[in-house]
Amino acid sequence: MFNRNKFTDEELRDFERYEEYERRKNERIVKGAGNFIYRFFVYCFIWITGYLLTMTILVGAFKMGEVLSAIIGMILPVIVIRKVEYIKENPFKSLVLTAFLLFISMIAFDVR
Repeated sequence: MFNRNKFTDEELRDFERYEEYERRKNERIVKGAGNFIYRFFVYCFIWITGYLLTMTILVGAFKMGEVLSAIIGMILPVIVIRKVEYIKENPFKSLVLTAFLLFISMIAFDVR
């Protein structure tokens, strides 16, 4: 009477499988984007704390000039992040450890 489309069971199963495939694909995209953003921010904070830690140690312990220690402080954390496997495996723990070391070095060298 109303000209309904009649689908076979196989066509309905194919359609359901396709919908499930699309849903899982979208979930993987969102999960990947979230992981990327998380790692980006954590690595940025690791770089910043590593930069400050390196600069604090070079200025406080070795009495190096601030400009030279800033340049070394910007380059050294990048090398460390790329070479040390622990940072790649446990980025958040590495951030906490680096921040703790920064705190200790600021107390030790009386940075104000």
